[in-house]
Amino acid sequence: MNRRGKRLVFRIRKRYFEAIVAGQKMTEFRPDTLFWQKRIDGKMKEGDAAWVAVFICGRRVHRRTIVAISKYETPEWFSEQGKKDVWTHFCYAIKLGGIVNGGTEET
Repeated sequence: MNRRGKRLVFRIRKRYFEAIVAGQKMTEFRPDTLFWQKRIDGKMKEGDAAWVAVFICGRRVHRRTIVAISKYETPEWFSEQGKKDVWTHFCYAIKLGGIVNGGTEET
């Protein structure tokens, strides 16, 4: 573990960023690709210190705890944009928890 702790960094679109900040979007989906497999598979263990999801949109940064990470068959109900972003047969669902370090900041 690096000195900043265990974290996953996500660059996201403004509308999704705002929904996460407002607490309206509490699950982030990512495609099942080698890039995400290296960062996720087998990394979260029971009893670990809380993982943090770091969301970046332009110069704004927002952090939330990660409650759980699961792998699912990609849902049919995804929006057209969601289907473009998560094009793989399977995807990761990252369930978000509480706000970390006071919320959103500008960098």
